Amino acid sequence: MLRAACCVLRAACCVLRAACCVLRAACCVLRAACCVLRAA
Repeated sequence: MLRAACCVLRAACCVLRAACCVLRAACCVLRAACCVLRAA
């Protein structure tokens, strides 16, 4: 039971980290778009 719970928690952590990476990438893209719009 405990091992299974640990595995589930670890998997959830991995998913959250991946989501964070995606959000950061999206932020970078939005910032770049803002820079381009300001320069244009």
